[in-house]
Amino acid sequence: MIIKVEKKVTEEKEITLPFFCKTKGNNLYFYKIYSEESCIQVQIMLGYGIQTAHSHLALHLEYEPCTEDDFLEAYNTAINNLENLI
Repeated sequence: MIIKVEKKVTEEKEITLPFFCKTKGNNLYFYKIYSEESCIQVQIMLGYGIQTAHSHLALHLEYEPCTEDDFLEAYNTAINNLENLI
């Protein structure tokens, strides 16, 4: 008999700051991690928002690296949509 067993693997990776990433698969949140403790979180779906947060928030979710240009595009999208609400 053959069964499937899922394993969760934890590994350490070194990143260079600033580090840019986004939530995997849905592009809901974009992050710029600029210190071990802090990041900027940009939300561009299901509403718009920009806030500072603890950097572990970005890395706690499933994420994938993105470019600074990707982050800035999301940031500008959020800014423009928030300005339209005023």
